[in-house]
Amino acid sequence: MSSGEMQANGETVRALYRALGLGRDGLATARSLVLVATRDGAWQEFAVPVTGETVRYSPSDFVRFVEAQPLEGLGMSVEALRALFRDDLTVIDAIDEALKRPGGRPSNADTVTDGNSIPGRPPGNTPEAILRRLRKDRPDLHGMVLNGELSAHAAAIEAGFRRRDTPLDQLQKAWARASAAERAAFCLTIADQSATGPAEGEGPT
Repeated sequence: MSSGEMQANGETVRALYRALGLGRDGLATARSLVLVATRDGAWQEFAVPVTGETVRYSPSDFVRFVEAQPLEGLGMSVEALRALFRDDLTVIDAIDEALKRPGGRPSNADTVTDGNSIPGRPPGNTPEAILRRLRKDRPDLHGMVLNGELSAHAAAIEAGFRRRDTPLDQLQKAWARASAAERAAFCLTIADQSATGPAEGEGPT
């Protein structure tokens, strides 16, 4: 890598650190810089502005970069970085891609390397977990989610990762969210329907 490229990468890292320090006021700028840093690999090799010191990280060292003291890193936790962009699936996906272990085999649980906690596979059915699986198995749907054409949930159903909710699933979820008064009213409705028999078109044929 040329010295000019190293210096440009260092300026990207410095600008990202400064934008993140502005909180919500700097999120739009930080968003663009996170995407540049992760997709172009600017964080892996750069020259620190002013000092000119060369900093290099291996592809598996993204956590070390994020946690390193400025301007050799961002001086924050990966969890804090994710939290800033929790509603931005494009950035969350880019961060997750940078966190993947070489060879595309992310760990199932957090591990510790050189004293750093390495975030593992995104948990459960979170959008982040769905995006990671789509990226690997259905890149077409992955792109549609990032472009806003599909929700992560809809893409997971389309890919066969999730099944559609049945009416029973929907009833159980609604019951869990309902208040005591709403549950009581529902039970009264069911009791009334049971006393009068099924509505027209319902019940055994």
